[in-house]
Amino acid sequence: MPFENSAWMKPETASTKPARRDLKFEIGQMKRESILAAAAELFASRGYHNVSMGEVAEALGVTKPFVYAKFRDKNDLLFAICRRGADLTVSAIEASKLEHGPPLGRFTSFCRALSDIIIDNRTFITIYSREEVNLTKEQRSEIAHLRTEIDRHLAHLICEAVNAGDADALDPMTTATAIGVMISALWYWYRERGEEHRSHIVDTLSGLALRMIGARSA
Repeated sequence: MPFENSAWMKPETASTKPARRDLKFEIGQMKRESILAAAAELFASRGYHNVSMGEVAEALGVTKPFVYAKFRDKNDLLFAICRRGADLTVSAIEASKLEHGPPLGRFTSFCRALSDIIIDNRTFITIYSREEVNLTKEQRSEIAHLRTEIDRHLAHLICEAVNAGDADALDPMTTATAIGVMISALWYWYRERGEEHRSHIVDTLSGLALRMIGARSA
């Protein structure tokens, strides 16, 4: 069979180009995620200043250029780790905006999503709490802005519930901030004890959040 008739020799079409670009992007993201995970473990156990980019590469079994291809330097890597929880929360906010249903249902759904994000990324958030001082002023400001979006979104959901007659929170923004702090504190005290325990914790926090906004019905 002539080579030119083989499938792998066919000219790239408009339909195959996006697929190849998507695959390349996904591979790049996988590499980035593997670096973040390795660095987070090292920063958490040994501290930011006691870990070099070379040691991050060594932990992955790759060369330093592999790491530098995704992150400019160690500060860039730290920044990516520190803003991980905030980035995922913003994604959860965007997803929440597309949800339909009663305000209390959307409020509860977001509180549960936020709890899951904190639990799944507590190593990253632990590093942020310890190493924030090593970020630049601009980086700290950017993360603070992203974290503020959590309170604003919760306040918006609370206002919707109040307007619908389903809650009686007198100060939605203050209540939203208190709820955000309560859920965010999971990074500090939560410990893995199985899926049932996790579900219980998420249910409890969501229930407490409903009480805090004076929910009249679940």
